[in-house]
Amino acid sequence: MTIDFVAIATPLVERGFRVTPVHPETKMGVMKNFQNFQLTTIEDVRKYAKYFPHHNAGVVGKRGVGRHMFLDIDAEGVVERIEAEWGIRSKVNAIPV
Repeated sequence: MTIDFVAIATPLVERGFRVTPVHPETKMGVMKNFQNFQLTTIEDVRKYAKYFPHHNAGVVGKRGVGRHMFLDIDAEGVVERIEAEWGIRSKVNAIPV
């Protein structure tokens, strides 16, 4: 199976995530200074796909007001427990990769 960077990164950018190409086997960022420079537009994704056509896409999370927060939950019932204990309704999004 061939990995298609554009196909993976495009829906993430459309949802407002900041992405960077990552090595398909190690999941490590491949762009120099990716912590401070991420792709945020479809045009950026297409431009950098020339250099990384078969790489995966990683979402870069940065702390700060107005930034995304990520919580990786792999166990059944954890989301419901958090919602019940905190009295909140979460926006849970499963992003296929």
